[in-house]
Amino acid sequence: MVLGVQERISTKMTMLSPQLQRAAQFVSENPEGVATRSLRYVAKLTGISPPTFTRLASALGYEKYEGLRESCRDQIMKQGLIFAAKAKALQEQEPQEEREGLFVVRQAKSTISNINQLLKSVDPEQIEVAAKNLASARKVILVGMMSSRPFIEYMSYMASMGFENWHVLGRDSRSDTSLINGIGQADVALVMLCVQSRLQNKFKIEILSL
Repeated sequence: MVLGVQERISTKMTMLSPQLQRAAQFVSENPEGVATRSLRYVAKLTGISPPTFTRLASALGYEKYEGLRESCRDQIMKQGLIFAAKAKALQEQEPQEEREGLFVVRQAKSTISNINQLLKSVDPEQIEVAAKNLASARKVILVGMMSSRPFIEYMSYMASMGFENWHVLGRDSRSDTSLINGIGQADVALVMLCVQSRLQNKFKIEILSL
């Protein structure tokens, strides 16, 4: 059985040097970035040298870095097949839905269930602290790349209905420069990361006081 990139990283992680662990963590969390971006771009994005990623590929059992990229591509393809299977399952449920009610009713029940699960997984006190920090900040800087970007943009849109001090980092290099130069201790950054696994994507949010 040929191990995928996630399995190889899980198996080898504790045996890697600290620098290789940093590179492995990035690959584990951003397989689509590794699969679609050049080694030079990934190195610049992470601040980790290209030879480090090449050594990581070797440590994980790949002959070259391209083998690591190909493994990331395979993982993305498998994820696409999983999503396709879920879509097919939804289509096959239609006859059952005709007996149980409209699709929109079932979708509403699923959404309510997801919200209830979310409420069980978060600490209300932490949510309150985060809300107060965001509301009292001079500027809120929203940071999110690739898979996280659409959620950051939607968050900015929703915030614009009540606040004028929420800004998305990365829209324009000129405005980014002035935004970064003006950062102070009264500002807050909200960073969203997409943590990918073989079966699903999980989004992690960090709120940082600057």
